[in-house]
Amino acid sequence: MAVLSIDEISVYASIDNKPVDTRQRVVVLGSGWAAASFLKALPKDVKDKFEVIVVSPRNYFLYTPLLPAVATGTMEERSIVEPVRNLVTKKGDYYEAVCKAIDPVRKELVACFPKDAGLDEACFKISYDKLVIGVGSVNNTFGIQGVAEYCNFFKSIEDAKALRRRVSECFERAALPATPDEERRKLLSFVVVGGGPTGVEVAAELHDMIFDDLKDLYPSVIK
Repeated sequence: MAVLSIDEISVYASIDNKPVDTRQRVVVLGSGWAAASFLKALPKDVKDKFEVIVVSPRNYFLYTPLLPAVATGTMEERSIVEPVRNLVTKKGDYYEAVCKAIDPVRKELVACFPKDAGLDEACFKISYDKLVIGVGSVNNTFGIQGVAEYCNFFKSIEDAKALRRRVSECFERAALPATPDEERRKLLSFVVVGGGPTGVEVAAELHDMIFDDLKDLYPSVIK
């Protein structure tokens, strides 16, 4: 969320409480584990008492434990995602947008359609009675120089695709007849930083993909 105040952002429209609607408005920011769990826990008759609005730039929930399988092709990405609109059906509304600023005094926030969607940015203001923030976190490089520029993060579908593409590129380059042995060893050396659930799963999936799937496809580089 930006440092800009609400009044500094140009908005196209405002979503205010209607005079005839006595329900309290609950705005949920995010579509990850916290937000999805909150939405699934809401009772079926929640619309009778509350107006629920979900705001998130990602219009799907990602089941991250299976993300390593997507990176190696063991599983398709559509198998580990669930559209946010499926979660809010009969419970509320969803807007694909990024929260830019929040005013806790006036109980308002400004959200904008993400620019990276290829369309013009469209900002709107939403008033709320209760605000649930479940936007997650960003990758932490711990201040280590070169991490952001030269490493592959592993948190999203895009990260899984990038890793899969990178591994394929390394093997194709290593298979070229003009590639020196020293460079080939570098190309086929993969370092996984982190020994938590994600790091262990990524390392295991890479090992299985290389020695079970790619060994027959690249006999000259995997012996």
